Amino acid sequence: MEENEMIKAIKEKAKQGDVNAKIALAINKVKYEGKLQEGIEELLKLSNENEVACHNLIRVVLALREENYYSETFITCKKLAEEEKEIALIDLGAIYQLGVLDTSKNIEKAIECFEKAIKLYRSGIAYQSIGAIYYYGKDIKQDLGKAFEYFEMGAKMGYADSEDAIAQMYLNGQYVEQDYNKAIYWYEKAFEHGKRIVAICMGNLYLPDNNVLNNEKKALEWYSKGGECDVPECLVMEGYLLENGSDNVKNLEKAIDCYERAAKLGSPNAYFLLGIAYMEGKIVTKNTIIARKNLEKALELGIEDARTFINKLNRNQGAKAVSDTYTSIGAYLPETTTAEMYRAKQEAKMQEEARREKNREMLKAVAATSGASGFIDDRIGCFIDKNGNETYIDADSGYIFNDTTGDISFYDKNTHSVYNTDSKEFTYLDIRDGYVYNFNTGKTTLVSGSTTLGS
Repeated sequence: MEENEMIKAIKEKAKQGDVNAKIALAINKVKYEGKLQEGIEELLKLSNENEVACHNLIRVVLALREENYYSETFITCKKLAEEEKEIALIDLGAIYQLGVLDTSKNIEKAIECFEKAIKLYRSGIAYQSIGAIYYYGKDIKQDLGKAFEYFEMGAKMGYADSEDAIAQMYLNGQYVEQDYNKAIYWYEKAFEHGKRIVAICMGNLYLPDNNVLNNEKKALEWYSKGGECDVPECLVMEGYLLENGSDNVKNLEKAIDCYERAAKLGSPNAYFLLGIAYMEGKIVTKNTIIARKNLEKALELGIEDARTFINKLNRNQGAKAVSDTYTSIGAYLPETTTAEMYRAKQEAKMQEEARREKNREMLKAVAATSGASGFIDDRIGCFIDKNGNETYIDADSGYIFNDTTGDISFYDKNTHSVYNTDSKEFTYLDIRDGYVYNFNTGKTTLVSGSTTLGS
């Protein structure tokens, strides 16, 4: 069915009074038609009576940072929660837990909302939410016993995230005695109930390199299960085993297929492994053009090691051009000596250090005018604060964790923005384009080299 036909069908249902159809049309206006205000206003109107509409309203105004709607959205959600609507109770608890929508963080109120959802609906997500609060212990004293208790109740309700959490606690021996059989039992339950990503955990348990259960075929079986559900990480590991495993499981043609499928799903590691495969020509016909394309994509997505192989491609291509010239005049190309390679590495290292120092100097100029809290340096995978201190970024999960202060922020690699849960500050960060935008001050600064060009 064409999209326009689908929209016509939804509009027809909306005319007949179908609330879900009306919600879908409002979201479509926001996401695809560019009618942002109109879509939000419709969601707000629908939210007065409908918790699903309110849930989507919260997601939209937070994702788009429509601050003018924060207060009204919070009031609407609170009203529905007071009417004991399940989804509204969960949403209100999350709002208090994170301190968003111009609301102060209040863990006690958050737990109160989740407990009410448990009492009225035996809500699996409410069990999970309280369990996570006690497990991480960021805004309350950590209590693994209570965490396990709530996770276990959520797991008994068939809530996949809780089943996953219980499995991890058995796997790591947290609060409970380490028990691989129980971990496997709960991972299988989580997979069965829709959390397909746990297939990677199961596969890793059986992976021979981990020296846990050591069953190569079982590992491949679980990676394959996850791959069938389009879990990129599983496809990558399935391909890796098919390429590098024993003769019992090796299948080079299928390995390439797994990497290609994972790459289509956006996996940085898949692009990296494809690049190496086409560069080396051991498991697929050698093709430096395809190799470079995949390695450059891997680098773009944060796999810094891809840079080494791209440089190697550059050197090889340069060497081949010189070699061809020498051959034509009866000469030969001497091999690069170890000393020359060492000097090249040292020079590259010095250039990298110089670049990082230049970034620090650039930051000082930016901070002075934009008030930004820092910026992301994608090439070295770190967050640099306004004092020039570097903090590791896990780009895949989107977390920035500061070992010194214990602060946790969230990094959205699609929008290049950071949200700090304590200061509630959003900052747009894209050093590649040279822009730093601070949402609190509303100032935009364009940076070139170490010079602030304007704001």
